[in-house]
Amino acid sequence: MTHQLNDVVVVLPGIMGSTLRDREGNEVWGTSLGSIVKGVLTRGKAIKRLELPAGIGDDPAPDGVVAGALMPDIHVIPGIWSVSIGYERLISWFHDTFEVVEEDRAHPERIANFVQFPYDWRLSNRASAVALQARIEPALERFRTQRGHEDARVVFVGHSMGGLVARYYVDVLGGHEITRKVVTLGTPHRGALNALDSLVNGVSKGIGPFKLDLTKLSRSLPSLYQLLPEYACIESDAGLRKTTEVALPDLAAHDIADAMAFHEELRTGSAAVTAGYDSHPIIARTQPTNTTARLRDGRVETIRTIEGRDEGGDGTVPRLSAIPYGVTPDAAIVRYTKDKHGALPANEPVLVELEGILTARQFIARDVGYDVGVVLDDILLAGEPIEASIEAESDLLVDAVLRTQDGAVVARSTATDHGDDSYSVTFPDVAPGAYVAEVSVRGSDGVVSNPLVVLPPPEVE
Repeated sequence: MTHQLNDVVVVLPGIMGSTLRDREGNEVWGTSLGSIVKGVLTRGKAIKRLELPAGIGDDPAPDGVVAGALMPDIHVIPGIWSVSIGYERLISWFHDTFEVVEEDRAHPERIANFVQFPYDWRLSNRASAVALQARIEPALERFRTQRGHEDARVVFVGHSMGGLVARYYVDVLGGHEITRKVVTLGTPHRGALNALDSLVNGVSKGIGPFKLDLTKLSRSLPSLYQLLPEYACIESDAGLRKTTEVALPDLAAHDIADAMAFHEELRTGSAAVTAGYDSHPIIARTQPTNTTARLRDGRVETIRTIEGRDEGGDGTVPRLSAIPYGVTPDAAIVRYTKDKHGALPANEPVLVELEGILTARQFIARDVGYDVGVVLDDILLAGEPIEASIEAESDLLVDAVLRTQDGAVVARSTATDHGDDSYSVTFPDVAPGAYVAEVSVRGSDGVVSNPLVVLPPPEVE
């Protein structure tokens, strides 16, 4: 039985989660692993075309690039952010669970209650929030013309950076007046160390002996700066310091200051308006996650702890960052799951939580089991084995399954127990392609899913 949607639901993907087209309609950021591999093996020529001019600020894209659709399957630009599983499962779940009506240009008379919002993820989140406003307010106005929906509002479901776009619209641009709920899945509300690592250390890593240098691209993206940690995260002799309180190598101080001003707008905006809508952060807490850093010899060295405490997270976003401004860390509304950042849109307990939130029932997932943390390289070159380090209490049977992105089993293995709350597993000789490595304790309900990509070897020039 499907549920009726009495509000307009909007789904926002994370960074790199929308396809991009140029002025001629050609994809410059595509919908399949094949186009990602093509970009990598041609030294990233297609991807480098996405570089933005210096000083773009909150302006729209000057190159005529526009967003097309949500990325359905596994996608990544090596080194900029973590691999994401895509949004096909999430969108299919919405269609299976609710009476969804989407916009259709062939049938303009149809009134939508469900909006997929792709956006140019390179741009400032302020610019994307303005585009969101222009898209959603007319859609809600049309939906309210239907009998029985005169008081309808908007429900935002944002994964990763998509949650920041939604919150800026709601908390800063006045969207709270028409918003009922904001659901965020692994959103870096206070930033993430991945962005600091990518911007300072550069992007030329993660794919074995073949190096693709996308440093200039990464440093041209206002959105990536806005993912920098807002909290004090850099170790110094005087304690932890914010990014605005130290000199970060190769980064312009005004770009960092503007990114921190973005967070301050979110903080002050949320303090003024959060009582007007419900906030529902869904986060992961059991994965090893970089949380602080130190500067050494012009580079960033990431650290998993903060002041000696391992707070965990989803492998990309620290736990302390995944809770939005206006919500206390111990608030009962915060929901937890056990998975990696890029897998959250397809996580079953997350989908159960979503059903409960959207149907206003207390239908809350409690995935009983053991805490399992997984660390592995999510971008490899063919010929490199997939090696996973697993953190779980000793004397358990820990199973690992490698699947294609379509779900077919490629390999199974029982992890080796090292007797010190650590395990390891290796999958050798994996062909190029997109995969999901699943790790679970035998007899437990919890599964940790890690999307990854194996690239073919580079062509010899």
